[in-house]
Amino acid sequence: MQRLFFKRKVPTGFFYMLEKYTNVVFLALFTFLMAKIISTEDFGVISNADAIIAIISIFSFQGLEQLVQREIVNEQKDEPNIIGAALLFKIPGIILGLIIAWIWSMWIDDSRLSACILIFSGLIIARSLTFFSSSFIAKDKYLIFTLIGICTYVLFFFIKMFVLYYAPSLFYIAIVTVTENLFLIVLYYIYGCDKVSFTNKLVKKYIKVFYYEGFYLILSGAMVVIYTKTDQLYIAKFMSYTILANYAIALKFLMLYIVPSSIFTLSFVPKLNKNNKEYAKNVRVMLLGSLIFGVAFACICAMTTPFLIELMYGEKYNLAESYIIGLSLVIPFCFILNSTGRYFVNEGLGKIVFQRNLIALLYNIIGGYFLIKYGGAWGGVVAIVTSYAISALIVVFCGRKSRKVLLRAFIENENK
Repeated sequence: MQRLFFKRKVPTGFFYMLEKYTNVVFLALFTFLMAKIISTEDFGVISNADAIIAIISIFSFQGLEQLVQREIVNEQKDEPNIIGAALLFKIPGIILGLIIAWIWSMWIDDSRLSACILIFSGLIIARSLTFFSSSFIAKDKYLIFTLIGICTYVLFFFIKMFVLYYAPSLFYIAIVTVTENLFLIVLYYIYGCDKVSFTNKLVKKYIKVFYYEGFYLILSGAMVVIYTKTDQLYIAKFMSYTILANYAIALKFLMLYIVPSSIFTLSFVPKLNKNNKEYAKNVRVMLLGSLIFGVAFACICAMTTPFLIELMYGEKYNLAESYIIGLSLVIPFCFILNSTGRYFVNEGLGKIVFQRNLIALLYNIIGGYFLIKYGGAWGGVVAIVTSYAISALIVVFCGRKSRKVLLRAFIENENK
């Protein structure tokens, strides 16, 4: 049975991994080339703008994708109502996010940063509508999903490279980046959403589901963004754009090893139907696999990435070489967070995800402030590693309800 399970799983995981890694590779390649061509000061500015927009995006109710995927998996015939409900649920938040971005840009003295924030505000729309891809994932249509992603990433990589070499302006780079994200969302809608309903009575039903069950997930998603981006805002405030650029480069390399955590867990989505006889076994494979892969990727990151940074940039980003070694400790915790979070959501326990993220958020905002103020960028490394550790381990394994749910997956599997 185990062998058959992996035979069925490989194609799904392969296509999803291919799409995500194509995105990561082309994005990373462009980012690394951009960091080499433009000044560290400018790279620090664009990194700061990206962090600010990521935080503002929390007002657009991000974090709903898992619920949308779950509902489509369980009730595929209601897909038009589910997508329509999600869209209606998101629109007020998108408008609010755009207003906040405009106010923030007016409040900042740095004209470069202000302009980048205004342009990047388009990402608020794109990031809010990523649930259009839920139909591909929930219905196991990974081939179409992969082709759309790869074609878009390749096309815009060459467009961005043209801009980078012939018009290396922060503003042109920002415009093309936003255009790429919006273009991808349009393709997801055209090829993934057969119909969208706004008037059916079921739309109201799913809006209520998103409100009551999504409340904790949305807050949890917002908390994750805040506690993963506040370190960059603190570094920009207390240090310099040059230090922030080194820190941001280390984070970009780190993302190459974190992305597999979401790829791994998302490849299990079609199999996490509670009516599936192998549900408990699938959960166990997901949980144990995430731990094993997390430790493996952390070791690879710590041993190889410093040499890659030195090879690519020489002395320009020499501080990033040491930052990435410390940040590699985050990777196993990211794998644990993704797999347990997916399982808790599937069990209707989004509140646990909310609780663990709340604790990590409070720690990172308060502890991170003092760690970075007095310890610099290394304080940021310590803050982000410990916040992930707190979120992944203490809350999951010390909470009575979370322990019970995790144990049940293994006990049910053994009984069967």
